Amino acid sequence: HRFDLAIAYDRLGNQALVKSGQLAEASDFSRKAIRILESLSKQNPEALEYQYVLACICSNLAAIPMKTGQAEEALKLTNQATSIMQVLVEKNPKSMKFQRLLPELYKDAGCELWELARKDEAVASYKKALHCDVTMEDSFYEELVGQFRRLGAPELALAAADKGVQAAPNRVGSYNRLALLYRDFGQYEKAIADHNKAIELKPRRSYEYKDRGLVNFMSGRYKQALADLQ
Repeated sequence: HRFDLAIAYDRLGNQALVKSGQLAEASDFSRKAIRILESLSKQNPEALEYQYVLACICSNLAAIPMKTGQAEEALKLTNQATSIMQVLVEKNPKSMKFQRLLPELYKDAGCELWELARKDEAVASYKKALHCDVTMEDSFYEELVGQFRRLGAPELALAAADKGVQAAPNRVGSYNRLALLYRDFGQYEKAIADHNKAIELKPRRSYEYKDRGLVNFMSGRYKQALADLQ
């Protein structure tokens, strides 16, 4: 019943009170849930579900101090969740539920480190998120692309965009994102190749041709550019 009580506290705090803007009260309830789960985890070290839920609640709670400008406190909570999940993944590497939370935590830590002006550590944390042995949703890699560009890490931005294509090989946006990066970095042949793939998927969308036409123009292929832009 203590586990159910912890879940109830978290739902009240993380869902009801956060949505109504009562952040201090929400934090109090989530911390009550954390204390219960920490106790249960110590008493039942083989009950991995207790530890997983504890990591999830710590991760969710970290959003509250981030909203109130307390990035250091948010990072402590994220690091607590990360430490838990690293152990769980090591104990049960086949659990996709465990595998998929870890890169999200690395990404969150990157954001918190950026807010604390710890740029190199932020890049390292985002890099861990990118290289986890699990394929995430395309939107996850899209966010990483933006973060790597903001941090001045173009090669990592390209790597994240490429993983986005692998995650969603039938999504036009994945190819366009990668193509635009190649264009911005002057790799026009690769940009055109990915625009071609996007056009294969959606041959009737005019702006796909416009984007390819711009790359053709930038690379001196004026006839191809004209054909695309007409």
